[in-house]
Amino acid sequence: MSPVALLIVVLVCIAVSVIVGNKLNINIGILAMAFAYIIGTFIMGTSTKDLISYWPTSTMFTVLALLLFFGYVNETGASEKLAMKLLYKTRNHPAFMPFTILIIAAILGLMGSNPFATAAICCPIVFSICSRTNKNPLLGFAMFTCGTNMFCYVPWASAYAVQKNKILEGPLAENADKYMVGVTFGYMVFFFLTAVLMYIWLKGPKYMTVEDEIKPVEPLDSKQKLAVVLVIIFVIVVVLPTALTTITGNPAIKAFSRKLDVGLVAAVFAAIAALCKLADTKKVISKQVPWSTIVMICGVSMLITVASKGGAIDIVGDWIGSSLPKALICPILFIIGGILSMFVSTNNVAIPTLFTLVPSIFAASGISPVILYMAIAVGCSSTGCFPFSGSGSFGLAMCSDEKLVKPLFNGQMKMAAFQLIIGIILSFVLSLVI
Repeated sequence: MSPVALLIVVLVCIAVSVIVGNKLNINIGILAMAFAYIIGTFIMGTSTKDLISYWPTSTMFTVLALLLFFGYVNETGASEKLAMKLLYKTRNHPAFMPFTILIIAAILGLMGSNPFATAAICCPIVFSICSRTNKNPLLGFAMFTCGTNMFCYVPWASAYAVQKNKILEGPLAENADKYMVGVTFGYMVFFFLTAVLMYIWLKGPKYMTVEDEIKPVEPLDSKQKLAVVLVIIFVIVVVLPTALTTITGNPAIKAFSRKLDVGLVAAVFAAIAALCKLADTKKVISKQVPWSTIVMICGVSMLITVASKGGAIDIVGDWIGSSLPKALICPILFIIGGILSMFVSTNNVAIPTLFTLVPSIFAASGISPVILYMAIAVGCSSTGCFPFSGSGSFGLAMCSDEKLVKPLFNGQMKMAAFQLIIGIILSFVLSLVI
C-alpha cells in the first residue's frame, strides 16, 4: 500500500473509531487497536511480534505512575481544601474573583493534578457562584480552563510525559527536553494572555459578587498536610537537579539528573504514599486512575505507529514543509490542531498525532522544532474548551443548573473561536520574527 493510501485509510479508521466510539459508548482505543492489527498485519505485512511492540509501554508506565501518586494526594481531599481556602480569602473582592479561580486551577495544575480532577474541583465552585449571582458561567469556566492549561505541561505532569515520549520515539529525540521546555513556556504565556483578554471581554470586574456564602474552611488534617509535603518534595526532586544542571553544568549533577525519570520517581512516591496510608489503595486505583484514558492513549498510539512505519506521516510533513510559505506553516499547524481537538482528545489523540509530523516538516522547511511543537500543542489545546471535546463536554456535564447550560454551551464555542484566532495571529507573528 502506498503511503498516501495508507494515510487515507488510517484517517478514516481514526474517524470511524471516534464516531462509532462516541455513538456506542465504546473506548476508541479498543477500536483503534483492532484497526492497527488489521491494517498492520493483513495489509502491510507487519509481523504480529512487531505490531505488539508498537504498544507504548514507556508512555503507559509513566502516565500510570504519575496518576497513582497524585491519586493518593487527591483522595485525601488536600487539593479541594486548598482551593476552597484560597477562594474564601478573596470572597470580598469580586473583581479579583475570576483570577482567584485562575490561581486555584493553576496551583492544582502545578501540583500535577489531572485536568479532569481540576475541573471536578473547580466546576462546582464556579457554577455555584454563577447560580447565586445569575451570571453567565463562561468567564469562570474560561479562567479555570486557562489556569489548568497554563501548567499542564510541567515536567511532572502526565501530559508532559505522554508528549515527551512521543518525541523520543522519533528522530528528534536527542533534544526532547529542550522542545518540551518550549512547549511548557508557550502554554504559560498563551493561556495567561487568553485569561486576561477573556477577563476584559466579559467585564470581569463586574462579573461576580460573593458576600458571606463561602464559609471558613477547616485546617488541613494530618493526612492532607503529609500529602502536600510529599508533593512539594516530589517537585523538588524532579525539578531541582535539572535546574542545577542547566545553571552549573556540573557533570556529577548531570549524571544524577539523568537517573531521575519522572515516572520512576512518581512510582517511588506512590509507594511512600501507600506505606503512609494516605488513602485506600483500592479506591485510588479504581477512582483516580482513568483506565479508559490509558487504553485510548495506547490504542490510538498503535494505529498512529502503523501509519508512521508505512511512511504516511512523512507524506503530510513533507507536503506542509515544502508546499506552504514558511510564514504560514505554524498558523496552518495551529488551525489543524485546533480543528482536530474540537472532536477528539487533545492530549491523547490530537497532539501525539501531529507531533509525529514535526521531524519531516523541520527537514523540509528548516523551522525550529521548538516553534513547531509549540504551535501544534497550543493549537490543539486552544479548542479543548469546545463543547464536543473532552474538557468542554466534561465541564458542560458538571453544570447541573439548567439555566446555565445553554449560555455555557454557546460560550464554549465562542471561547474556542476566540482562542483559535488569537493563536493564529500569534503563530503568524512568531513565524515572521523567528
